[in-house]
Amino acid sequence: MSTPSDPAADLHTANTTLEQSVAAHAAEIARLSAALEAAQVRAEEAVRAKTRTLAFMSQEIRVPVGAIVDAVRPLLAAPLGPAERERVSRILRSVGTLRLLLEDLSDLARLEADEIRLEQEPFAVETVLGSAVSALREAAEERGMRVESFIDPAVPAKVVGDAAWLRHVLVDLLGLALRDGEAPVLTVRVAVAALDGGRQGLRFTVAEAGPGLVAELRAWAADGAADGAGGEAPTPPGRAGERALGLHVCRRILGLMGGAMGVEADGMVWFTVGADPGPAAPAAPRDRPSLSILVVEDNPVNQRVNAWLLEKDGHRVTVVGDGRQAVRLVATGGFDAVLMDLDVPGLDGLEATRAIRALRGPEAQVPVIAITASTLLEDAERCRAAGMDDHLPKPVNPAALARALARLTDPEPPAEAAEFDSTVLAALEGVLGADRVRALVEDFLDRAVALRARLERADAPELAEVAAELKKTAGTVGLAAVHHTAMKLEHAAHEGRMEAAALAVTLDEQLTRGVERLRAFAG
Repeated sequence: MSTPSDPAADLHTANTTLEQSVAAHAAEIARLSAALEAAQVRAEEAVRAKTRTLAFMSQEIRVPVGAIVDAVRPLLAAPLGPAERERVSRILRSVGTLRLLLEDLSDLARLEADEIRLEQEPFAVETVLGSAVSALREAAEERGMRVESFIDPAVPAKVVGDAAWLRHVLVDLLGLALRDGEAPVLTVRVAVAALDGGRQGLRFTVAEAGPGLVAELRAWAADGAADGAGGEAPTPPGRAGERALGLHVCRRILGLMGGAMGVEADGMVWFTVGADPGPAAPAAPRDRPSLSILVVEDNPVNQRVNAWLLEKDGHRVTVVGDGRQAVRLVATGGFDAVLMDLDVPGLDGLEATRAIRALRGPEAQVPVIAITASTLLEDAERCRAAGMDDHLPKPVNPAALARALARLTDPEPPAEAAEFDSTVLAALEGVLGADRVRALVEDFLDRAVALRARLERADAPELAEVAAELKKTAGTVGLAAVHHTAMKLEHAAHEGRMEAAALAVTLDEQLTRGVERLRAFAG
């Protein structure tokens, strides 16, 4: 006869076993979570390392590419026979293709690292389309073609979106369409479109695109473009077509913009982007002076785009493609600002800026705005350390460029309310992310403590140094009044004017208020 079990003891045993099992599972979950977190950190660091490596490779390759262009282009002016002239032209076309591939690789690295942040600002569709067509006019004329554009009357005068990346896609796609185009006219049309989810957007169509682009897009569809649904673009097909990488980048960017890309049965290429209607009655912009601006950029398409944007706003533009040539031109005087690409041959953008700052006379103080494909905080710090006054991400956003020029060149702040312009930090957050912007603000706050102490006891030379540093950094964090007063104080201290002492007091007061606003922003 079996001994009857004790229900209480059985329950206790079962409860103990359950607790041990739960504890074991919890420990295993904690171990797996820690392993997953460590793997994620390693993966993110690997992506960042890949981005840095690609950026370094791009810069290193662009130097000899620029040297090839400098050596070969003068041959076109020599008395060559038809065969030799065609060989030289083929070299230059190949170098141009290599440059495009380098830029596509840079864009792809930024996409993989999730470093591309889209801005949502009003822009005129006509302006973006016009700048893209203008940038490709020379390439079209070389092929005996022209590009025409038409905007449907139903398209709003202004829409909200990212003008710079839209122009980037247009330039890339139209450039691919021109490469083997056969018709004398490439026609681009823009119309209103209803996108998935009820969002409003724009539909761009390109008629008479080259057969290579049409075939590539059809191959995308055949290789499973549907895998890109939901904003993800499919992996580039395993073919050697030179268009594949550029198209892949365009599809990824369009996915971020809520759009798509494809080709109709008749060969009509199309793409869509999300774009809500802009403000009905935007405030009139303040009058801006006409400036003389030096654009330092070695990519011919980017040269024409940046020049077009600046000239449209009434500025006078000089374009060079080499850092050494830029330094020589700045030394002659006459420029109000320099738009400096970091990756130019000769001297890169950082070295060229250091050389400019080492010049004698007022030319050494010319404002320099960096144009960079990188959104890494350490690269922004390198720009500032080299003596650059501001930096803008590629592709250049027209509104951001106008704001940067206004910050650097306005003799007075636009209004008392703009002592702290939070929209500057908001725009930076869209590019760098909130954590990086907060780190930038905290770094400025740490420096501001030491700078204020130096302001209180400084003599004229030291006042000039303090003002120079605040001039470079204050505008970046939205302290417009500090930036403008620092600019005036730097000149006054350099020239030994009596007003320097009063300006130092004003700057100290503005910096005190600005620090309070930034601390509130940083939380």
